[in-house]
Amino acid sequence: MVLRIGEGCFFRKKGSEEEAVALGLSTGQALAKLRDQLSSLLEQHQKPERRRASAQERWVNSFLYHGNRHSCLHWPGAALTLLVVLGLLCCHGSQPRGSSGIELMNAAALLLLFLLNLLLVGRQERLKSSEMVRRLNAIIAQLSDYLSGCVGEDDEHIVLEPGDLFPPFSPPPSPRANEKRGPQSPQQHRLFRVVRTPVLDIVRNSLELALARPITVLDNERFTVQLVITKLVCPVVLAAFLVVNTVRYFCDAPSLTPPCYNFFQLQLMGVLPILPLLFPVMWV
Repeated sequence: MVLRIGEGCFFRKKGSEEEAVALGLSTGQALAKLRDQLSSLLEQHQKPERRRASAQERWVNSFLYHGNRHSCLHWPGAALTLLVVLGLLCCHGSQPRGSSGIELMNAAALLLLFLLNLLLVGRQERLKSSEMVRRLNAIIAQLSDYLSGCVGEDDEHIVLEPGDLFPPFSPPPSPRANEKRGPQSPQQHRLFRVVRTPVLDIVRNSLELALARPITVLDNERFTVQLVITKLVCPVVLAAFLVVNTVRYFCDAPSLTPPCYNFFQLQLMGVLPILPLLFPVMWV
């Protein structure tokens, strides 16, 4: 006769004498071992020498890289925004009568919006890169809390019927769900030894591939819109405004503005509405 007890032992009755044989670990011991293994795996993952990468790899994985479809702010849009800010500052002192100082206000507002977008996207990337580490730390903390509160408690037992799956998987409907459960004849006990923790491979892959996420349809659509704006729409608008304002200037059109304002600031103001300034704020 074989009986399971809380200390992870079995009592095997042979005739009139009883012999206690220690087999495996109790629930508390198994969870403590799992916690130590997860902590060791996390420590190895966070070693500086393991996480070193070349400058090119860091740039390719950066959110500013122009080919990063996960990011919503790339260096072409950032460079164009900074050029517009610089152009507005250079136009200081060439404003028409009654509008002095407007270029400085526009440049300051544009720069603040750009910095806000930069901070939001940078924060989102940091959260992405540390998501798996934070989740693993939370699991380790939960295991520690459970172990600190289960001292002296008996082991938990899980009864599975044919067709049931072991948690944490969601079990399908049991093939015997409609039958009335009652005492059943236990199957023959077979002893085995666990030589490794299979879940460690899954956790290790999750940590190493934390940033290798699939590209969603939303990512592709956003990337396409930003690519069209920075490479097609902005140059066309700049060229069209420059041609129109040049023709107006040399044809002595009414209400002409100073040359610096006419050839520089008007083009910059024309491209402002289509700059991808608010895209990161909307997409994050």
